[in-house]
Amino acid sequence: MTRTVRGLTNFRDFGGYDTAHGRKVARERLYRSAGLAELTDDGVADLHALDLGLVVDLRHPAERRREPSRLPEGFRGRVLATEGDGGGDAAHLNGLLTGIAGTGDGRAVMVEYYRHAPFSPDRTQLFAAFFKALAAVEGAVLIHCTAGKDRTGLLVALTQHMLGVHRDDILAEYMRSLEALAALEAASSKWLIRQNVDAAAVDPDIMRAMASVHASYLEAALDAIADRHGGLDTYASEILGLDTALRDRLHARLHA
Repeated sequence: MTRTVRGLTNFRDFGGYDTAHGRKVARERLYRSAGLAELTDDGVADLHALDLGLVVDLRHPAERRREPSRLPEGFRGRVLATEGDGGGDAAHLNGLLTGIAGTGDGRAVMVEYYRHAPFSPDRTQLFAAFFKALAAVEGAVLIHCTAGKDRTGLLVALTQHMLGVHRDDILAEYMRSLEALAALEAASSKWLIRQNVDAAAVDPDIMRAMASVHASYLEAALDAIADRHGGLDTYASEILGLDTALRDRLHARLHA
């Protein structure tokens, strides 16, 4: 049975992939999506049916205040997010304004963002907390940000790696956000309107580069991790503090 959440952009189950351990990542345990602020009542009901035990909101505090998530009434799961009052919009969204001003290239902005994203202190703290929670939580997990493709895409890639998914499949999962490209472009236009920018005046190439996904974006993050730490496993150990025992718990819980 394929789960759906009516009205939720870029929603999908990212389980089902083969792993290096000869098993598959379990289905109906790991979900990803865009933001939950505009869910209809039907969508909230669908969300309730997922039996979520953990929601990971990768948005910055200002984004969460501006567009609060809609969760099922009486939701008893845990919501994991960055703490504090700092932080505006994501760096790549602010970079879009730079591109509009003619001082940058959309794709170059995205690649540069991805190179730095794995090492931002607020990201590494949240990622570390996420993996510890993932190894222990009951129920399914939903990871989301605003569009469900960049911040979410990176954490999904790290999660799949921790579960033994091949890099080619990790990239293929990341690229599936292209299926929601029209909705993501519409969301980018809405964001521009909130910034008092006429979306129709934006170079379509810049808009597409920022709203889309490209293999080179995620590869930039993975390559930066390899350059600094020699690989994802060392990054997970040295930066996120994840040990072999925790990885074993992840495998036991999330391998079918």
